[in-house]
Amino acid sequence: MHGRRHPKNPHAEAEQFRRRAVLGFVMVVICLVGLGGWYFKLQVLDHEVYATRSEANRIKPKPVVPGRGMIYDRTGRLLAENVPAFRLDVTPDKVADMDAMLAALGKVIPIAPEDLERFNRERRARRSFLPVTLKLRMSDEEMARFAVERWRFPGVELEPYLTRRYPYGPLFAHIIGYVGRIDEKDLAVLGEGNAALTHMGKSGLERYYEQDLRGQVGYEQVETNVQGRAIRTVGRVAPQSGADLRLSVDADLQRAMVAAFGEHEGAAIAMDPRTGEILGMVSLPSYDPNLFVNGISHTDFKMLNDNPSRPQFNRLVLGGVAPGSTLKPLIALAGLDSGLRRPEDRVLSTGMFYLPGSAAAGATRTAAAMAGPICASPSPSRSIPITTGWRWTWASSASTTTWASTASASRPGWTCSARSAASCRRRPTSTKPARSAGIPATPSTSPSARATGR
Repeated sequence: MHGRRHPKNPHAEAEQFRRRAVLGFVMVVICLVGLGGWYFKLQVLDHEVYATRSEANRIKPKPVVPGRGMIYDRTGRLLAENVPAFRLDVTPDKVADMDAMLAALGKVIPIAPEDLERFNRERRARRSFLPVTLKLRMSDEEMARFAVERWRFPGVELEPYLTRRYPYGPLFAHIIGYVGRIDEKDLAVLGEGNAALTHMGKSGLERYYEQDLRGQVGYEQVETNVQGRAIRTVGRVAPQSGADLRLSVDADLQRAMVAAFGEHEGAAIAMDPRTGEILGMVSLPSYDPNLFVNGISHTDFKMLNDNPSRPQFNRLVLGGVAPGSTLKPLIALAGLDSGLRRPEDRVLSTGMFYLPGSAAAGATRTAAAMAGPICASPSPSRSIPITTGWRWTWASSASTTTWASTASASRPGWTCSARSAASCRRRPTSTKPARSAGIPATPSTSPSARATGR
């Protein structure tokens, strides 16, 4: 019949089951042999390769930035120093979604638009496994906020570092210059060996002696966990700190030169004529170099640029103003040394001088603004007409020349406080050369002070 079932054959079904079982067993054995062979390859044949990779994942090299060299004046006073601070670094290859991370981090600590812009530029210029600084000079409150939420931001670390500080502010700005944040152009010059640096010299002596002040970057071998957090340091190559720089300038003299200008603009330089050392160098008005260390704000930068007096312009080096006379102070010193004149004596400068036996046509005229009474003490702060020098000595040119030739041989001179005539006194001759020569200068036998001003 059509719907009739055939009786089961137990022997055939048993044979079919046996064949399937054998086939399954063979397949399992083949898989186990394959897995065993792969395991043998990993553990025995390729052990060195994968052990090295595993160690590299666990042990991370971490650069150690050296301390920048200090800058001192001739008496050992600090003109540029390093102070400890904290910064926020981001390692891009450890961050899954950079935009989301930055948005979430901005809700925890404030991040300025300038910092974000600079961070994105540096991130594009560096390799992804190198940390990039997001924020400098973290405050205590900002560090506390980040420490609480740190687990939410893998790849973001709080790092200690040394930042630059200029204790005298604008006083030495045109001599020392300043350091600033490293940008992509600086990275191309420094090379990858110095990619861990955050600052470099941008102007003045900070830039001129950059290689000496910078030092050499070291590194640490740091063991990390699966989140990339440092557990312990297993090795270290110490960095080499930068060389210190001792200048020939004197902070007290620099202050006195600035005070002599008062509110006026101009430039002045004081040199030792025996050695050519620069003892003081002033360009006014000046600016505060501390503003540039960690990135100047748009507001401060605009104020400097819009200032008609141009505080960043170095009048002494770049200005086209003629220097003040160097002969007249020498003639005045000759009168003091010979006893013909006293420091408190005053001579009226009329702006006109007649040579003996000459007519009015032979007179030398100066601007009316230069006329007036002149005495020895304040005169170094202004340039006076030649008549003053001659009336100070009341002597022949031969005697003045004789005094100048002996004065150049380190004869005892005079020193004054510029404001008080009573403070003028003889200065003993020193034959011991100065040891500091931080600012290059050409030796000269001219008097030790020059000034220009408006």
